[in-house]
Amino acid sequence: MCCNNKAARKALQGAACACLEQLEVRRLMSVSHYSPKSAPKPKQEPSCTADCYDVEKDKKNCKETLRICGTEKCDTVTIYDDPACDAVTVWIDKDGDKCIDECEVTTYKDVQKIEVDLKGGDDKLRYVLVSDMCRDKRSVKVDLGCGDDCFEFESGCLPRKEAPSATSLVEDGNEGSADITDCSELCLDVNGNDGCDRMDFDFSKTSVKDSKVTINGCGGKGNDCVSYEQSKFDLGGLVGGVNTSSPVGLPPGLEFITNAKIKASFDLGSGCNVMSLSSQSIITDSTVDICVTGGCDSDKFLDCESFALEGCTKYSVKANLGGGNDSYCGDYDASSFIGCKASACIDIQGGDGCDDLKFRSFETRIVEMVSAQAKTNGTDQGPLEEGTGILGSLAVNLDGGCGNDCVRIDLDCPALEVHGKLKLSGIGGDGCDDVTVTARVNRCSDGCYDVQVLGGCGDDKVALGFQDDSQYDKVTPLTASIKSNSCKPKSSFLLDGGSGCDKWDTEGNVDICVRNVERLCEELLPPFCDVLIPT
Repeated sequence: MCCNNKAARKALQGAACACLEQLEVRRLMSVSHYSPKSAPKPKQEPSCTADCYDVEKDKKNCKETLRICGTEKCDTVTIYDDPACDAVTVWIDKDGDKCIDECEVTTYKDVQKIEVDLKGGDDKLRYVLVSDMCRDKRSVKVDLGCGDDCFEFESGCLPRKEAPSATSLVEDGNEGSADITDCSELCLDVNGNDGCDRMDFDFSKTSVKDSKVTINGCGGKGNDCVSYEQSKFDLGGLVGGVNTSSPVGLPPGLEFITNAKIKASFDLGSGCNVMSLSSQSIITDSTVDICVTGGCDSDKFLDCESFALEGCTKYSVKANLGGGNDSYCGDYDASSFIGCKASACIDIQGGDGCDDLKFRSFETRIVEMVSAQAKTNGTDQGPLEEGTGILGSLAVNLDGGCGNDCVRIDLDCPALEVHGKLKLSGIGGDGCDDVTVTARVNRCSDGCYDVQVLGGCGDDKVALGFQDDSQYDKVTPLTASIKSNSCKPKSSFLLDGGSGCDKWDTEGNVDICVRNVERLCEELLPPFCDVLIPT
């Protein structure tokens, strides 16, 4: 019996060996078996970061593609791009202590493309431009992966040692700036993927001159926050109207966009998202296109416009907020300057849903202050070389789309100075909408105005008010005599309620064409006050 068992085991062993020899070589993964009662509780992993790198040489231009691969845990990666030294330094915060240890820093040379895939986990990626791009090309493609992730772009400084004996480095985030100049190209392509992500594109300390910048931001699924700040001029160095820190009369950190092409596209994706745009810029002979696309949920778009557009600049902000009950809040600096060959266009589409779209004016006089300071110090910079106000064209279009929308354009306080063309359109679309457009131009204005309020289908409330203070000889009450305006360009003012039973109202001292309205409601618009006294 024993001999039979031995023979059987030997035969079985031979058969198994014959089968195993036919299998290819494989990696054996470790497996643990345990009963549910004895299973250990899941252990919270500390912040662990990407540890896989792949660098490939591009045979065409002998430049490398740096690939950074994350983990399924919480990765924290900072990329310091130093084009002046042709170096890219990567800091991996492996222990999660937010200290830049020398052992966590690696530097790569001759890099042109950077590809990052952080995979799962709540990851954070910072891309810091630490020196000027001059005839450089850089492409940065990022997939943040699933999780509540964060991406930041900014200008800054390389980390440094505070003492020779120190084992860790420090970064001064308040100092350092880098420009994109001399036929350079920068492309940022960031995909948030699933999760509640945050993406910040901060170009406030970065001038763009004779170069091209392309930004693509995709929020993906989740409630995301996206912000984009353009090159910024800052009056922090002005004390009592005199700049104490700059020999040319302009504050430190004064950034420009000159002879550049900037295209920024943001797809917010699904979820209740927030988009923030800040334009406090001096832009000359450039094209700036900003496009925002919302998803099917309720999105919010916050927009602050304060700029000086010189030369043949074309500036455009377009948004289609998509479905959901969306909101747009646009603030326009009434002291902004638009040169005679420049144009600015704000076009916001609410899409489906009950949307709230507002565009209103405020005043800082910041552009004129910078210009006056530059002229005082004998420099050629500043929009006061051509004049003040709108010499070219400003077009603002708010379209509520389907749903019961609220659309308001309020540019009456403070008054605008217009020597070119001002076009304002408030459109309700389908649904029972509330649409109001009011504007006021000061005594120095002599422009052409095209203003319309369209209610569309449904029982709407529509109102249009326009006050032209240039029609008065001097600072007087509105009951004073009006100047002859026979030499002024022809303007158009239209109030059209569309189909439905509409309530309407008008105010101001211009001839407004009123169509397709049924009931006058004088409480919709307050009357304009007396002619504003210039300060």
